[in-house]
Amino acid sequence: MSRRNYSYISPCLKWTLFIFNFIFFICGGLLSAAGIYGMYFTAVDLQGKDTLELAYIVITDLSGILLAFGIIIWIVSFAGCIGALRENLCLLKLYFWTLTLFLILELIIAIACIVFPWKSREIVELMLS
Repeated sequence: MSRRNYSYISPCLKWTLFIFNFIFFICGGLLSAAGIYGMYFTAVDLQGKDTLELAYIVITDLSGILLAFGIIIWIVSFAGCIGALRENLCLLKLYFWTLTLFLILELIIAIACIVFPWKSREIVELMLS
């Protein structure tokens, strides 16, 4: 049996992981496109302003956050998609450790919001105003 025909990964698991990552790959691309669209029209609307002020507004705008999250989702799902399809252990490990890091960060933020509810409310109100 040649190495090409033998696999340690179940085909069902492989294709399920590929399909879910492909869906997130498309969503990350759409999120990035929405961020680029928003950044473009924010920059067009504020064309007469000073460049430093314009840069601050564009970066702190929601469209910049959408673009950043879209690119991160796109890269991570690409690594999972290609890693599952090609059974590339390097990409699968990158995918695993990135998702682990995101889970740990999410848990830290959730615990901080539970422990300091007044501060989290203040931060959310400041960001949304």
